[in-house]
Amino acid sequence: MEDLTDLMKRVGQVRTWSRNTSLKIATAYAAQLSAELDWDDGAGEDWARLLDDDQVLAIICMDRPLIFTFHDVPPYNAEVAALHCVQVDDIDDVNFSCDLGTLMAVFPVGFPMDDWDSDAFSAGDLWWATI
Repeated sequence: MEDLTDLMKRVGQVRTWSRNTSLKIATAYAAQLSAELDWDDGAGEDWARLLDDDQVLAIICMDRPLIFTFHDVPPYNAEVAALHCVQVDDIDDVNFSCDLGTLMAVFPVGFPMDDWDSDAFSAGDLWWATI
């Protein structure tokens, strides 16, 4: 299990991040991977997905400097201050733990959830809880 508490604290401390910054990164990363950018800002989605057909290659937080990549996808190739990239094999792999208070501070919408397990969750679980 990888403890994301310190990483999430750093993500939460960034105050100059914007959805516009995330959109620029998501668009450039989609082009880098020749992937489809799936994000519905009008629906208020807080995460974008990069897709190759139906396979999720990456999820990008639109409000925070955070990207999860999957399936040996190459990392985003530009140096961006404060951007944190986490590589995992699959969106549903239960690889992570994180202090619940830290998660609630970084993602105030979505927590707490009755069935949330901060000692064992996947990137997909985090995406679903905070989309």
